[in-house]
Amino acid sequence: MDTVAGVSVDSVAILNVNSANNVDPFYPTAGNTAETVDACLGHPNIQNIYHYHMASGCALSPPSGTIASCASTSSCSSSIAAYAISLYNSYRTLTLIGIAKDGHVIYGPYDSTGTEIFANPEDIALGSNKEAKVTLSDPDVERIRRNHLNDIENILPFFVIGALYVATNPTPVVALWHFRVFFFSRIFHTIAYQVM
Repeated sequence: MDTVAGVSVDSVAILNVNSANNVDPFYPTAGNTAETVDACLGHPNIQNIYHYHMASGCALSPPSGTIASCASTSSCSSSIAAYAISLYNSYRTLTLIGIAKDGHVIYGPYDSTGTEIFANPEDIALGSNKEAKVTLSDPDVERIRRNHLNDIENILPFFVIGALYVATNPTPVVALWHFRVFFFSRIFHTIAYQVM
């Protein structure tokens, strides 16, 4: 069960991204062979259970009749990655393709604006070399990370300063104005972090 990642909308199991040899099933490392798959990018495992290792457009547009092998389909055999994306040409929007075993929704390769979603460069670098160090950063991710880090760093000082302030026994009017100033300062601070 550790190898099952989820279930496709056509009720086919989606296994994790590694083959039984613990390598990429389509682009294996030297000394390993690529998995033999059909034109839907699926194949049976040793228990004869048909499954995918990646999103298959056949889940949304099931083929009729016998499914050809990937090797006999020129666009599939030349580049499985490009072929896999091409199976979604009729679904260039945010499309549900399955449910992960943890309950999260699995979407196709396009977002709601029709933009193709690519793998993160860090994931690609770390996936091919376990000794690789992350040196790339996405400005949006970095901005959001800084924002959350700043919020986390301010929790303890907020409680300490708040407790000291309450200990001074301020009048309700003064306390109300201090909390209003604090509230609007936090809103301004959050907006500034979102923009910068």
